[in-house]
Amino acid sequence: WVISILIAIAIAMEAGAVILGPASIIHWKLDLITHFCSHSSAGYMYSFATLLFYGLPTTLVAAVLVTYVAPHAAGSGIPEVKACLNGMLMPQAFTFKTWFARSLGLTLVTSAGLFAGTEGPFAHLGGII
Repeated sequence: WVISILIAIAIAMEAGAVILGPASIIHWKLDLITHFCSHSSAGYMYSFATLLFYGLPTTLVAAVLVTYVAPHAAGSGIPEVKACLNGMLMPQAFTFKTWFARSLGLTLVTSAGLFAGTEGPFAHLGGII
């Protein structure tokens, strides 16, 4: 029971970090955009540039992580968990590199404002932990 409780706490902390991290970044971006729009005549241009120059690098880093570091971190993650539960061996789907790429990639993508569902990746992250 102790191990089950510790695993549940670790998964909850991971989920909290992946949800609250992008939320605080998004609040920071919105505060910055509000400041630009209210204090400058070219505020809309600065706001667009802020969103663009934050979104492009973060999505590029997430894409590089998923493409070159851990290809198993791509997609929802539910098929990998179901395959493992059905007895298929997928050794690269449950490694530290996959956990790192999925956690950081999901944080970067959601903080950039892209629509990424978190339910599937959380299932995969829980399986990795």
